[in-house]
Amino acid sequence: MPMNNKRITFLQPDGSAFHSNLRAGQVLLTVDGKKLDGLTHEEIARLILDCYVDMTKSQIEFLVVEAKQNYYYFNTHQSI
Repeated sequence: MPMNNKRITFLQPDGSAFHSNLRAGQVLLTVDGKKLDGLTHEEIARLILDCYVDMTKSQIEFLVVEAKQNYYYFNTHQSI
């Protein structure tokens, strides 16, 4: 799976992630300690949702890295 498939591209305003330290452009490596290698976008979204609705957890842990933005990505993903 290419690294950019796990890149955060948008955070819902006033959502939980919006008020965290997550930022658009970062790349997700793990969610609650589970590696995301080989997972599809839908599988990653389901994993995050499952963690979110688990009432036994008070928080979700994300491991992210800053990703370089190439010129094409930056110019096609700007918010106006």
